[in-house]
Amino acid sequence: SVLVACGCNVQQIQETAASLDLGRMNEGPSALQGARNMFGGYGAYDGMALAETIESLIKRWTGIQFATFQQLYHHSGIVLKVFATSVRNGALVEFSVEKTPHDQVATACRSSMTVPFLFQAVHTIEGDLLVDGGVLDNCPVACFDTVEGVRNPRTLGFWITSMDEAQPSAPTDLRSFAMRMVELILYVEQY
Repeated sequence: SVLVACGCNVQQIQETAASLDLGRMNEGPSALQGARNMFGGYGAYDGMALAETIESLIKRWTGIQFATFQQLYHHSGIVLKVFATSVRNGALVEFSVEKTPHDQVATACRSSMTVPFLFQAVHTIEGDLLVDGGVLDNCPVACFDTVEGVRNPRTLGFWITSMDEAQPSAPTDLRSFAMRMVELILYVEQY
Protein backbone atom coordinates (compact mmCIF):
# COMPACT_ATOMS: atom_id res chain seq x y z
CA SER A 1 0.00 0.00 0.00
CA VAL A 2 2.92 2.35 0.68
CA LEU A 3 4.26 1.83 -2.83
CA VAL A 4 0.83 2.51 -4.33
CA ALA A 5 0.64 5.71 -2.27
CA CYS A 6 4.09 6.63 -3.58
CA GLY A 7 2.62 6.50 -7.08
CA CYS A 8 4.26 3.24 -8.19
CA ASN A 9 2.72 1.18 -10.96
CA VAL A 10 2.34 -2.61 -10.86
CA GLN A 11 5.66 -3.26 -12.60
CA GLN A 12 7.53 -0.98 -10.20
CA ILE A 13 5.90 -2.70 -7.23
CA GLN A 14 6.83 -6.15 -8.57
CA GLU A 15 10.43 -5.08 -9.22
CA THR A 16 10.69 -3.53 -5.77
CA ALA A 17 9.26 -6.61 -4.05
CA ALA A 18 11.64 -8.88 -5.95
CA SER A 19 14.65 -6.78 -4.96
CA LEU A 20 13.89 -6.51 -1.23
CA ASP A 21 16.53 -7.97 1.07
CA LEU A 22 14.21 -9.87 3.39
CA GLY A 23 17.19 -11.57 4.99
CA ARG A 24 18.25 -8.24 6.44
CA MET A 25 14.92 -7.98 8.24
CA ASN A 26 15.34 -11.51 9.61
CA GLU A 27 18.80 -10.89 11.02
CA GLY A 28 18.09 -11.41 14.64
CA PRO A 29 19.90 -10.62 17.81
CA SER A 30 21.77 -13.23 19.81
CA ALA A 31 19.65 -15.16 22.30
CA LEU A 32 20.94 -12.97 25.13
CA GLN A 33 20.29 -9.73 23.24
CA GLY A 34 16.87 -10.99 22.20
CA ALA A 35 16.01 -11.64 25.86
CA ARG A 36 17.22 -8.15 26.81
CA ASN A 37 15.15 -6.66 23.99
CA MET A 38 12.11 -8.65 25.10
CA PHE A 39 12.26 -7.28 28.64
CA GLY A 40 13.29 -3.77 27.63
CA GLY A 41 11.05 -3.23 24.62
CA TYR A 42 8.61 -6.16 24.64
CA GLY A 43 10.01 -7.72 21.47
CA ALA A 44 13.09 -9.67 20.38
CA TYR A 45 13.86 -7.52 17.32
CA ASP A 46 14.20 -3.74 17.48
CA GLY A 47 12.34 -3.22 14.19
CA MET A 48 14.83 -0.68 12.85
CA ALA A 49 15.46 -2.68 9.68
CA LEU A 50 11.72 -2.49 8.92
CA ALA A 51 11.59 1.27 9.41
CA GLU A 52 14.79 1.85 7.43
CA THR A 53 13.58 -0.30 4.54
CA ILE A 54 10.24 1.51 4.34
CA GLU A 55 11.95 4.90 4.59
CA SER A 56 14.39 4.03 1.78
CA LEU A 57 11.55 2.85 -0.48
CA ILE A 58 9.55 6.03 0.09
CA LYS A 59 12.60 8.18 -0.64
CA ARG A 60 13.46 6.12 -3.72
CA TRP A 61 10.01 6.52 -5.29
CA THR A 62 9.14 10.05 -4.15
CA GLY A 63 12.45 11.79 -3.52
CA ILE A 64 11.09 12.84 -0.11
CA GLN A 65 13.10 11.91 2.94
CA PHE A 66 11.12 11.30 6.16
CA ALA A 67 7.86 11.83 4.25
CA THR A 68 4.76 12.71 6.24
CA PHE A 69 1.27 11.57 5.30
CA GLN A 70 0.54 15.06 4.01
CA GLN A 71 3.67 15.12 1.83
CA LEU A 72 2.93 11.68 0.44
CA TYR A 73 -0.65 12.67 -0.36
CA HIS A 74 0.53 15.85 -2.12
CA HIS A 75 3.01 13.76 -4.12
CA SER A 76 0.55 11.18 -5.45
CA GLY A 77 -2.99 12.27 -4.53
CA ILE A 78 -3.55 8.81 -3.04
CA VAL A 79 -4.84 8.49 0.53
CA LEU A 80 -2.80 6.00 2.57
CA LYS A 81 -4.29 4.70 5.81
CA VAL A 82 -2.14 2.68 8.19
CA PHE A 83 -3.33 1.18 11.47
CA ALA A 84 -1.70 0.30 14.77
CA THR A 85 -3.03 -0.90 18.11
CA SER A 86 -2.67 1.23 21.22
CA VAL A 87 -1.46 -1.01 24.03
CA ARG A 88 -2.45 1.63 26.58
CA ASN A 89 -6.15 1.84 25.75
CA GLY A 90 -6.75 -1.04 23.33
CA ALA A 91 -7.90 1.26 20.53
CA LEU A 92 -7.24 1.04 16.82
CA VAL A 93 -5.08 4.04 15.83
CA GLU A 94 -5.43 5.40 12.28
CA PHE A 95 -2.50 7.14 10.61
CA SER A 96 -3.56 9.10 7.51
CA VAL A 97 -3.49 12.52 5.89
CA GLU A 98 -6.85 13.22 7.57
CA LYS A 99 -5.95 12.10 11.10
CA THR A 100 -2.16 12.47 11.34
CA PRO A 101 -0.94 14.66 8.46
CA HIS A 102 2.40 15.50 10.09
CA ASP A 103 3.36 11.98 11.21
CA GLN A 104 6.10 10.20 9.30
CA VAL A 105 4.83 7.39 7.08
CA ALA A 106 7.75 5.05 7.78
CA THR A 107 7.27 5.33 11.55
CA ALA A 108 3.54 4.65 11.23
CA CYS A 109 4.25 1.63 9.03
CA ARG A 110 6.83 0.39 11.52
CA SER A 111 4.12 0.64 14.22
CA SER A 112 1.64 -1.15 11.99
CA MET A 113 4.06 -4.03 11.37
CA THR A 114 5.04 -4.54 15.00
CA VAL A 115 4.03 -8.13 15.63
CA PRO A 116 3.86 -8.39 19.44
CA PHE A 117 6.83 -10.14 21.06
CA LEU A 118 8.65 -10.39 17.73
CA PHE A 119 9.27 -6.65 17.24
CA GLN A 120 9.65 -4.08 19.99
CA ALA A 121 6.60 -1.91 20.58
CA VAL A 122 6.83 1.66 19.26
CA HIS A 123 6.87 4.33 21.97
CA THR A 124 4.96 7.55 21.24
CA ILE A 125 5.64 11.02 22.63
CA GLU A 126 2.25 10.77 24.36
CA GLY A 127 3.53 7.81 26.39
CA ASP A 128 1.68 5.08 24.51
CA LEU A 129 3.01 1.84 23.07
CA LEU A 130 1.92 0.82 19.57
CA VAL A 131 1.85 -2.63 18.01
CA ASP A 132 0.42 -4.19 14.85
CA GLY A 133 -3.06 -2.89 14.01
CA GLY A 134 -3.96 -6.43 13.00
CA VAL A 135 -4.16 -7.33 16.67
CA LEU A 136 -7.55 -5.57 16.67
CA ASP A 137 -8.53 -5.48 12.99
CA ASN A 138 -6.45 -7.13 10.30
CA CYS A 139 -8.57 -5.75 7.45
CA PRO A 140 -10.08 -2.39 8.51
CA VAL A 141 -12.06 -1.66 5.34
CA ALA A 142 -14.64 0.30 7.35
CA CYS A 143 -12.18 3.22 7.35
CA PHE A 144 -13.27 3.88 3.76
CA ASP A 145 -17.02 3.91 4.53
CA THR A 146 -17.02 7.72 4.63
CA VAL A 147 -14.98 10.03 2.42
CA GLU A 148 -14.70 13.64 3.59
CA GLY A 149 -17.76 13.14 5.81
CA VAL A 150 -19.91 11.69 3.01
CA ARG A 151 -21.06 8.07 3.16
CA ASN A 152 -19.28 5.91 0.60
CA PRO A 153 -21.49 2.95 -0.41
CA ARG A 154 -18.80 1.45 -2.66
CA THR A 155 -16.27 0.08 -0.16
CA LEU A 156 -15.09 -3.35 -1.23
CA GLY A 157 -12.51 -5.42 0.62
CA PHE A 158 -10.98 -8.80 -0.11
CA TRP A 159 -9.54 -11.44 2.18
CA ILE A 160 -7.41 -13.87 0.19
CA THR A 161 -6.61 -17.27 1.63
CA SER A 162 -6.03 -20.80 0.46
CA MET A 163 -7.66 -23.94 1.81
CA ASP A 164 -4.67 -25.89 0.48
CA GLU A 165 -2.02 -24.13 2.57
CA ALA A 166 0.55 -26.41 4.15
CA GLN A 167 0.11 -26.97 7.87
CA PRO A 168 2.69 -25.12 9.95
CA SER A 169 5.14 -27.18 11.96
CA ALA A 170 4.95 -27.17 15.74
CA PRO A 171 6.96 -24.40 17.44
CA THR A 172 10.40 -25.45 18.66
CA ASP A 173 11.48 -22.39 20.65
CA LEU A 174 10.08 -19.31 22.39
CA ARG A 175 10.30 -17.16 19.27
CA SER A 176 8.42 -19.60 17.03
CA PHE A 177 5.87 -20.25 19.80
CA ALA A 178 5.21 -16.52 20.26
CA MET A 179 4.92 -16.00 16.49
CA ARG A 180 2.49 -18.90 16.16
CA MET A 181 0.36 -17.58 19.02
CA VAL A 182 0.14 -14.18 17.34
CA GLU A 183 -0.79 -15.84 14.03
CA LEU A 184 -3.57 -17.76 15.76
CA ILE A 185 -4.90 -14.65 17.49
CA LEU A 186 -4.94 -12.75 14.20
CA TYR A 187 -6.59 -15.68 12.43
CA VAL A 188 -9.36 -15.95 15.02
CA GLU A 189 -10.03 -12.20 14.78
CA GLN A 190 -10.90 -12.64 11.09
CA TYR A 191 -13.64 -15.21 11.66
